[in-house]
Amino acid sequence: MSGFLASLAAATTLTLASPGPASMAPGVSWDHPATGDRARLLQPFTVDGLDVRVDSLKPVDAFADGTAPDDGTRVLQVEFWARNPGQSDIDFFDRFYAFAVMSDGSDTDGEGLSFYPLDSGKEFGDVTLKPGQTQHARFDLEVPANVSVAKLVVFGPVDGAKVTIPLPPPNSDQHR
Repeated sequence: MSGFLASLAAATTLTLASPGPASMAPGVSWDHPATGDRARLLQPFTVDGLDVRVDSLKPVDAFADGTAPDDGTRVLQVEFWARNPGQSDIDFFDRFYAFAVMSDGSDTDGEGLSFYPLDSGKEFGDVTLKPGQTQHARFDLEVPANVSVAKLVVFGPVDGAKVTIPLPPPNSDQHR
């Protein structure tokens, strides 16, 4: 995992300087996030000392940087919020990793993730969250084209905690 994390700390360094008030995350209450090993889309939870809320998973034509997916795969964009509820700075990449689990039991665990602001295709390098600070961003997952995604797993590399978000079937009204 350390090689993966090192590769994420790429050319750019981003330090989010101003604390993000809860109003930056409309409808999100960070006061009492779920702390169990299951959550739903739009439900805040805590993993590795980081508050997280996954807002949506949606198919996109390419990765945020414009790169097309490999043959036989597709790209899912995951939009999320992260918040540092603690009293000291948190290195985001030390605390957050996610992967998809497909309906056939295969998964993307061990695959690299790239994180992007919502309005740019320029990948984040290091991200330091100050106490109380929020980040609203996205990452892309490359998944098999012919298999549905059953759940998203968010993993805390420091404490080993995993939170699973079951996903509704692709054609349901709840699929975001």
